[in-house]
Amino acid sequence: MSIRDGAFSVISHMAETGMNRVATNSPKLLDQLRLRLRTSHYSYRTEQAYVRWVEKFLRYHREQNGGV
Repeated sequence: MSIRDGAFSVISHMAETGMNRVATNSPKLLDQLRLRLRTSHYSYRTEQAYVRWVEKFLRYHREQNGGV
């Protein structure tokens, strides 16, 4: 499984439960992403980059849904 698949599976799992849950549980989501990256032996800088992109993704969708 590539990191894209791993990150996507975590995001899609959270998204299946509803956008509000993703927005309110984003720290847990990011913790899961960090854990997946660390157990897959990705570099710290790569971890930072992926986490930053997921944060931007969540922020964008939160704004699209009226700040929920």
